[in-house]
Amino acid sequence: GGGGGGGGAPGVDPAALMMLTSMGISEKHAAKAIRETGGDLERAAEWAFSHEETDDADMEGGGGDGPADGAGRYEMFAVISHQGGNTGSGHYVAHVKVGDRWVLFNDRKVSASLNPRLDLGYMYLYRRKE
Repeated sequence: GGGGGGGGAPGVDPAALMMLTSMGISEKHAAKAIRETGGDLERAAEWAFSHEETDDADMEGGGGDGPADGAGRYEMFAVISHQGGNTGSGHYVAHVKVGDRWVLFNDRKVSASLNPRLDLGYMYLYRRKE
């Protein structure tokens, strides 16, 4: 019998390819990452996220200085922080930028945060600027 439809990239482990594409990496870029790292899935994921996904052959309509939708400029608008000795115990809070001010969300308590410790974040959230 035949294969299970879909082909995939020649010479690349289909399971590894599926794992990387499930992370939002294009099939072509995932296959290249797997080949570049000798099939090591962990290294391939790192390679894929640290190398630009487009090349001249992939671009439609020729060169250009950047993406058609403009320059990618982002601003940090929230920081999630952990307070406690370890992640198994303690408490998570969020600092969110509202206008020009930072606001602390601590369960049901919401208050202005005059000097948020943004350097102690567990997760940083960004949004694209217009």
